[in-house]
Amino acid sequence: MPGTSDKLFDNRIITISVKLPDPYDTLTIQEIAEQAGVDETAIHNLIFRSRRLAYIRIGHKQVVLRKDWEDFLLRERVATLDEISSEAKKEKP
Repeated sequence: MPGTSDKLFDNRIITISVKLPDPYDTLTIQEIAEQAGVDETAIHNLIFRSRRLAYIRIGHKQVVLRKDWEDFLLRERVATLDEISSEAKKEKP
């Protein structure tokens, strides 16, 4: 039918492929600094001075497992006042 083809729907199935990050992917110090929005020196301090962020040495290069970076971020998370008061109520007998 002429003139109706623009009104027909295309019945194709669209598949979207999304690759989730592997927790054992490695991140460079530069990548972590860019993600965190800080200078690379801040990440170096976390790794070498305070030893608060685990790393892997490969030759002269240091990399961090994505899992270790994400775990660090969760440990450093500051709770909201609501979360603190909610936790305090749970602890009271």
